[in-house]
Amino acid sequence: PGPPSIWTPGPDRHLWVLAVGVGEYSNPRIPSLPFASADAKRVCNWFQKLGIEGLTPDSVHVLLDEQATRRRVLQWIEWLRLHAPEKDAVFIYFACHGAPELAPTGAGVEAKYLVVHDTDPCDLSTTGISLDHLTLDLKRIRARTQVVILEACYAGPVGQEILKKTPTADIEIRQRAIQELAQEGGRVILCASKGRQMA
Repeated sequence: PGPPSIWTPGPDRHLWVLAVGVGEYSNPRIPSLPFASADAKRVCNWFQKLGIEGLTPDSVHVLLDEQATRRRVLQWIEWLRLHAPEKDAVFIYFACHGAPELAPTGAGVEAKYLVVHDTDPCDLSTTGISLDHLTLDLKRIRARTQVVILEACYAGPVGQEILKKTPTADIEIRQRAIQELAQEGGRVILCASKGRQMA
């Protein structure tokens, strides 16, 4: 027998896939990511080619570039909550910039964000998707098996732009932030980089 599986498909067990790829941004200050949208497409195509039981065209959804606004991403995460019962599995993939938000003291990171198409780097709290918010949303999804891939770099161009305001700040995304995201049983988180690394 092969290695143990975290989830096995079946006639009454479905797989739900949400892939988000943001290579182009509405804010000209945010540099483009040449491969993000193509990577999200490849993820969806890979799943669709598997031909596994419980995976239908209706259960795979991709948001690319201008489709991937904060509102639409959160709407599709809500779609997962409404459609994926406990016995199902959920796969969520993000390819985009990441950004830290500095604490008022400027000494460290207060929050961590995924930067979607309409994110304003000067207003991350209302235009970005915070990892804390994402953690709460994942808890509301009933599916017990969840795989989340974050292909987002927090020390890249957006993070460096924020750091310029307080160059002595420590912008490292601590391991604890990712551990909190993966706290629930049955959830696996894969990240492209550590807090200070370029993805």
